Amino acid sequence: MAATTLPLALPDSNSVRQDIRATVAQLDDYILPRYRSLDAPLLAVVGGSTGAGRSTLVNAPVGHPVTRSGAIRPTTRQPILLQHPDDAAWFEGQRSCPA
Repeated sequence: MAATTLPLALPDSNSVRQDIRATVAQLDDYILPRYRSLDAPLLAVVGGSTGAGRSTLVNAPVGHPVTRSGAIRPTTRQPILLQHPDDAAWFEGQRSCPA
């Protein structure tokens, strides 16, 4: 895709060029690094509005409370990373969980 040229000055040429650049950037920044490490564990983010049940959703498959809601309007006050101990090395450093 990066080698694609659009030599004709058509009305939508600039828009398409921008789309191509954005697609190549997405491939380079997101898709290809994950493709190169297919053995990496899945990182899933659970999000939602206040009181939506995120903690309940995370706790249910584990079978016991691993995260709890905060005291003020049931809200978890900090990000929580749960992983199998064997996968800890994958989540160390700034790549997965930047500070």
